Amino acid sequence: MARWFEFSDQAWLPGPIRRCFTELLQFQATTYRNFDAAIPKLNQALRRSRSREILDLCSGSGGPLIDLVPYLHAERFTLSDRFPPARSAGTGAVAPNVAWLDEPLDARAVPPRNAACRTLFASFHHFGAADARRILASAVEARAPIAIFEYTERRFERIWRLLFAPWRVACDTWRMRPRNLARLFWTFVVPVVPLVYTWDALVSHLRTYTPKELRALTAGLTGHAWEIGTIPPGEPLRRIVYLVGVPARTPRN
Repeated sequence: MARWFEFSDQAWLPGPIRRCFTELLQFQATTYRNFDAAIPKLNQALRRSRSREILDLCSGSGGPLIDLVPYLHAERFTLSDRFPPARSAGTGAVAPNVAWLDEPLDARAVPPRNAACRTLFASFHHFGAADARRILASAVEARAPIAIFEYTERRFERIWRLLFAPWRVACDTWRMRPRNLARLFWTFVVPVVPLVYTWDALVSHLRTYTPKELRALTAGLTGHAWEIGTIPPGEPLRRIVYLVGVPARTPRN
């Protein structure tokens, strides 16, 4: 599996570029609702684990979770990121039960005392096998449910469409409101955002774990019951690869 770099992973990526990029991803998540199919699976994990709190990791500018909040059976939602957005306070106003973690949180180093359901949307592929297994093992150690959803896949029928990615970036950026001079500059005058978006999208597809590889990552992690697959059925161009782990029930004496 290719482990090429993504611009969004790099600490040196300038703040204005990162902000334009993550705001674009947030707009697309809200507009296209690519993760709606994850709602039943996530609610099932919450019900089975009896968890009422979600800790979203690698949230970017908010991520897909923000739009799923009204449909999820949880009472509290915390968004976090290794590079939290500078205007996180405004993001927290989405709903009274949604809050931003102001300090950086690395998905590989979540405090073990945090037993909230951990979610990763479109971000698990950023981690190599060792770090990915570390994230899963950390959830097992904390007896915390974990739900991972990826919209990308290492399949030709998904990858070839990236030829149109710069056009999509331009169209979506023009539709975003309110208009932002920095966003327009870095998209249309000096097209850095289309370049970053297209490259990162390509690498994301190439880095995404297959269901078989996800099963290998969970091998030996016996503290959780694991479910791995793709949803929704019959839609190969919009399907999501998912991994859900719920703490196994402790046998009664």
